[in-house]
Amino acid sequence: MNNLVPTRVNPDYYYSDKKISDLDLLELENEDEIKEPIKYTVKQRFIAISSLDRDWYNNASSVNPFNYTVKIGDNGKFTLLNDIKNIVSLQISKMILPNKSINIEYSNNTFNLSNEPYFVVELDEFNNVTDGTNSHKNKATAIMNSLTPISNVVSELSHLEYKNINNSIKKFSNPVSNLNQITIKIKNQLEEDPMEINDILTIENIFSSDNNTIDDNDDDTDNDPEPINLLNVLNVKTTTYFNNQYKIGDIIKCQGYVFRDTAYAAATNFNDFINRSKGHRIIDLKNSEYSYFMVTQATTTTTITQYKNGDTHYNDRNFTSGDTNKIIVYEDGTTAIATFSSTTALTSSIFKTITSPQRIYLKPAAGLVDYYNTIVISIPYTISTSNIVKETWWSTLKQTSTTDQNATASGDSGGKLINTHLQSHLFINVSYLEYENVVTSQLI
Repeated sequence: MNNLVPTRVNPDYYYSDKKISDLDLLELENEDEIKEPIKYTVKQRFIAISSLDRDWYNNASSVNPFNYTVKIGDNGKFTLLNDIKNIVSLQISKMILPNKSINIEYSNNTFNLSNEPYFVVELDEFNNVTDGTNSHKNKATAIMNSLTPISNVVSELSHLEYKNINNSIKKFSNPVSNLNQITIKIKNQLEEDPMEINDILTIENIFSSDNNTIDDNDDDTDNDPEPINLLNVLNVKTTTYFNNQYKIGDIIKCQGYVFRDTAYAAATNFNDFINRSKGHRIIDLKNSEYSYFMVTQATTTTTITQYKNGDTHYNDRNFTSGDTNKIIVYEDGTTAIATFSSTTALTSSIFKTITSPQRIYLKPAAGLVDYYNTIVISIPYTISTSNIVKETWWSTLKQTSTTDQNATASGDSGGKLINTHLQSHLFINVSYLEYENVVTSQLI
């Protein structure tokens, strides 16, 4: 019996220091199988959206700065946003809208967006955030009211800033995988667009003419810059009329425009100039029916006399007997009643001193507003040491083509323009989950 080898391990072994040491070794051998718990962190992205970046050239007229869709990813312009995944919340924080004084139909009165108490913004994919007394408010993603103080000087502001009135936020109990598109609708309290807008116009033709706002004296006694052969502006005539939403100083961008005389090499330069990415600043607005006049008025009489005597280069026509009883509107906004005097003069019902050539409008006695169909921009030029100099190719085109004083020219094609100062802007905060790989280490 003493020669038998024991087949069982002494029970005390499981409680000995040796067993404990063996178990520790086993844990060390399997350490690579031990995983850290998966952790996520909430991160934020700030999205700035402008209605200018929509496909305005090809979209229907129903798509406007207050009603459009932002496509995200490979088929959209916002490819940077394609990596936002696992979205847990979305919030509209701010909005900027154009503050234009708009003519009220069938009157000489105006309004602007500051008349509205608030605007309702719907993001179709992320709505139903608020509760309200009608379905319009119930669908809202945010209700926005003006952050800019509303006062008598609000008309001097080109844009108004709006905030999310109660910081409403769209939260998701299950994270949304990613953003594919955002459909934006901005409405007033009556569920209508904030204003009727015509920010996209079709170009009928473009022609050059004298600039009636630049001093045309040939001497240098006034120390003013002299014009370039009196051919200082381009007239962009549109197929439809537009109202005073377009202002001097606004920037328009053109796309797809092709000049009528394609046989000339300089026409390609002209097309590139018109369609350039930085656009063109509006320096004047016209009505092709010559609805305004450059005039002077003597200091001792109420008679106003046409500057340049009805020269159409100055957007004039001769006064006629039919102008009697029309409303004269001066640059400072004062009005008078016109009485026909001669082909180059009218008699005003009020005394007015005009010390230099000034623009006036004639409106029908019914008071209907004037509309425009021509936007004036600069010709192609460069700045030399001390002068504005015409581009050489532009001079060549003018000598060989029908650019000058040709409001009825035909053959221009493809052109559309957009007013960049009539666009809306939304600023959105997006919160999303991102995997956080936590590595524990001991700092030495």
